[in-house]
Amino acid sequence: QSTNEELQSTNEEMETSKEELQSLNEESVTVNAELQSRIDELVAANDDIRNLLDATDIATIFLDINLNVRRFTPKSTELFHLTGADIDRPIEHFATTLKDVRLVEKARAVLRDLIPHESEVEDHKGRRYRMRVRPYRTSHNVIAGVVITFENISKYRELVDALTESETLWRGLVENAPMGIFIVTAGRFAYLNPSAQQLFGVGGREEMLEMSVLDRVHRDSHTLLNNQLDTLTIEKKPVAAIEVKWLRLDGQPVEMVISATPVFYRKKDGALFFVREKL
Repeated sequence: QSTNEELQSTNEEMETSKEELQSLNEESVTVNAELQSRIDELVAANDDIRNLLDATDIATIFLDINLNVRRFTPKSTELFHLTGADIDRPIEHFATTLKDVRLVEKARAVLRDLIPHESEVEDHKGRRYRMRVRPYRTSHNVIAGVVITFENISKYRELVDALTESETLWRGLVENAPMGIFIVTAGRFAYLNPSAQQLFGVGGREEMLEMSVLDRVHRDSHTLLNNQLDTLTIEKKPVAAIEVKWLRLDGQPVEMVISATPVFYRKKDGALFFVREKL
């Protein structure tokens, strides 16, 4: 009987162990499912990041703390001779089409000072890029390298250069025009060329800048000029040649013939006036 009881007790213990093992197995299955779900999320996030980097038109290179290549976008291969087999190799080992870029020097400075760097660089074909070098921070705010981006700004720079050239040409024509030219914004003088300064009898444009335009108009012409300003700035319509009695800076009246057109000057609506003394 004693032996039977021992056997029964052993069976019960084994049954209990079996249940515990089954419970552990179920927990293990649950944990594995959660881990697999987490892995799937990480894979999806990695795929999203990879596709985003591949789709971007900005050349981007990720370097580790030793300035070895960690990752790069396809656009980077236009500037550096990189391939998929070059991961973990030092960036200084690769030739570049950029001129005088001193990339390693700037990357080390960013790692040392933790201050982002930005500058314009040019490749051997004359294309210009805005280069940015920033510290690479992990989610735990640990510096783990640098991120370097090269944004092609060639078209932007060409546009800026064209606008600068156009402005220089326009300013040269206006500054040397024999006709008086001035700009009014918010009812005040915003610009006068030398011929306009001479008509108003001023030694320099600073004497009239920000002055109310009505201060230089004879009271007999106030209503006329106000109506013309409304036409220019509210209705956005040009004004044909009309005669207006103005006042020189010394108070002497002078008859002038003006024409004007609406303009947008220094982020303000205004009017561009062409004036000449009445013959």
